[in-house]
Amino acid sequence: MKWKQHDAEVKDALSFLSQIRFRAYIDQKTFAKPGNPFEPIPGMEQEFEEAGKTIQRVNVIRWELDTRLRRGRLIHSITSKTQNAIIYTLITIGFLGLIWTGLTIVGLYFDLKPLVLFIVMVAVAVGAEATDLIKTRKRRK
Repeated sequence: MKWKQHDAEVKDALSFLSQIRFRAYIDQKTFAKPGNPFEPIPGMEQEFEEAGKTIQRVNVIRWELDTRLRRGRLIHSITSKTQNAIIYTLITIGFLGLIWTGLTIVGLYFDLKPLVLFIVMVAVAVGAEATDLIKTRKRRK
């Protein structure tokens, strides 16, 4: 919730800065010569330069806020993806432990080594995936 509130505040600040920049552009155009917008009207040099400085300042602040906003979003996406990856890894390790335990029990019951059973199960799984891939390729054609 706090993240969304901060995001909204930054967007509000960016829109306020856009208004300030727009007014500064209008001021700069007002104090510029009609034929040359990059040259001030004689006697209005100070106002023209202040409007230009305001535009530069606002651009720097907007760039900084945009950078922070993008950086925050990137960090948020990375942390959420990392959290999901850790959870999936732990679930996978748990399932592998259950499979290993089951293979050990089956091996003890039939007097087989669990590693051999595990290798056979991996081979069966790889074979099933390979046949599934072959079937889906035939459907595409």
